[in-house]
Amino acid sequence: MKSRMVLWSLLLALAVAALGCAGGQGGQPENAESAAATEAGPAGGSAQDEVQMAAAIAVEIEAAPDRAVEILESHGMTPDQWQELMYEIAQDPVKADAYAAAKQSAVP
Repeated sequence: MKSRMVLWSLLLALAVAALGCAGGQGGQPENAESAAATEAGPAGGSAQDEVQMAAAIAVEIEAAPDRAVEILESHGMTPDQWQELMYEIAQDPVKADAYAAAKQSAVP
């Protein structure tokens, strides 16, 4: 049951990310504050590293959706943290574009 919730959250997040990519902003942040937030992720890690990690996790989950919770736990995340990360990426056009590119290159 929990795996199904994680899977639906993942699919929703991917759909939102895809819609965000088509937002018409050309992948450019709206202002300097948004650009600065895109450069650094939480705890001083780069946003690019965060996006790369999210793409790698998404590929793992898509390959074995019945193990979604286990996969998230192996990356030190809960389903709620995963959903929050996916929404964060989907809301930022630059991150959403980077996520889509990273996910595309991660798929064998």
